[in-house]
Amino acid sequence: MLLFSIEYLALLPVLLLIYYNCSNWGKRRLLLFSSFAFLALFNVTSFLFILVFNSINYWAGKRIAADVNKKSVVWTYYLMLFINVASIILINKFLSGFFITVQKTHLPSSFVNDIDSQIIALGLSFYGLQNISYLIDIYKKRITAIQSYLDFSLGNSLFVKVSLGPIMSHHELSKQFQRLDITDSKRQENLIWGTNRILLGLFKKLVLADRLVPITSTLYLPDAEITGFSTWIGIFLYFLQLYFDFSGYMDLAVGSSRLFGIQLKENFNFPLRSVSIADFWRRWHISLMDWLTKYIYFPLSFRLRQQRKYGIFISLLVTFFISGVWHGWGLTFLFYALVHAFYMIVEIIFKNAKARRVENIYEKLSLYSKQVLVFVLVSFSLIFFRSPNLESSFNIIGNLFNGKNFFDTSVSLRTWLINGGGNIEVTFNNRLSIILSILFILYEKRIVCQSQSKTLNYNYIFFIIMCIILFGVFGNVQRFIYLQF
Repeated sequence: MLLFSIEYLALLPVLLLIYYNCSNWGKRRLLLFSSFAFLALFNVTSFLFILVFNSINYWAGKRIAADVNKKSVVWTYYLMLFINVASIILINKFLSGFFITVQKTHLPSSFVNDIDSQIIALGLSFYGLQNISYLIDIYKKRITAIQSYLDFSLGNSLFVKVSLGPIMSHHELSKQFQRLDITDSKRQENLIWGTNRILLGLFKKLVLADRLVPITSTLYLPDAEITGFSTWIGIFLYFLQLYFDFSGYMDLAVGSSRLFGIQLKENFNFPLRSVSIADFWRRWHISLMDWLTKYIYFPLSFRLRQQRKYGIFISLLVTFFISGVWHGWGLTFLFYALVHAFYMIVEIIFKNAKARRVENIYEKLSLYSKQVLVFVLVSFSLIFFRSPNLESSFNIIGNLFNGKNFFDTSVSLRTWLINGGGNIEVTFNNRLSIILSILFILYEKRIVCQSQSKTLNYNYIFFIIMCIILFGVFGNVQRFIYLQF
């Protein structure tokens, strides 16, 4: 069951009705039970894995905080870090085939309908990082251990965030769980705000992201013969598809949590308006980059501070390397991450006094020119992110700069304008998808502002619902792209 499914949207009001008739004690238990049910409905192993990780990390946090035996604390700390890190890397990345075979062999068919999803521990990469930061902060005496197993488990398992984050600290979530009764005074505001945000998420997913799938997927078909111009359009549209898909999930998650009086961290801040790669990473997947910055980049750059700029370069390379491994144990993700590390290093070099002339030229560019440049650079990097292997990536890069086959010369300009040189229905849908995406980008700030209104805005609600009904993709809805991580 996913956040845009009919089942989820139908069960959500029922859960809310029960929730607002419970005490604080009952609210937390209802949310935990619902979260476990959500995971079990996705697949049984996701539920079993989170039970195990909730228990061992909760126990480890209390043991480290107790600090009775220094040697034992150190062993517990490093063992649990190893278990969490190894689990993130190994379970969904390498051992999925083994667990899928076990489930299909030993579980009734009714329990394994969704096993072919290849996701055997939904959300592990996200709540795994959350647990690692929790243990590090306890070990370094920054925080105390959470005493309530219920709150700790709910912090990992909360159904609105377990799939794809955002990554948040256990203490930040626990404080909110403790005061759920207080949020009842803002029930009406939360319900309106949450509903508005959910509608925006559905719009991004069904009207924008999934409409672009038929266009972007053709780039990665085996032996696909695509012109250079179409390849450029394809990589640009994939960036938009990924953004609409992932930020659409975040809108659904943040909106759903607000219905229950819980505020999740924002994960996007208009990344398409970034004016540099550093600015892009301050706006894109914010919770992951905050985690990497706090627990990888800052400690490493501090240790290498004597190396000056070379220490910064090494820290950036290591941070993005870990980001690539987190996304997947493959050369394509590694290349994707290292391309961004290269971008960041080049930006730092250009800000050096010896390269001040180049930096001054860049500063003279208009705001829109900088945004376009960043958009092109990120779109190029996503070739590696999306490709199944490096061979496919380099074939697509070759197409980008293929001067001999940049345009389809077999079709006249008039024919291309009318039907794109192919099926007129497909051409119409493709162009409509592009137009809708461009219009959304142009008016994104205004639409997002309306989605965060705490008062009823009937015009916004009517507009979004009509767009979903008229332009939404319902017959071939795609899973969220980031579910694979």
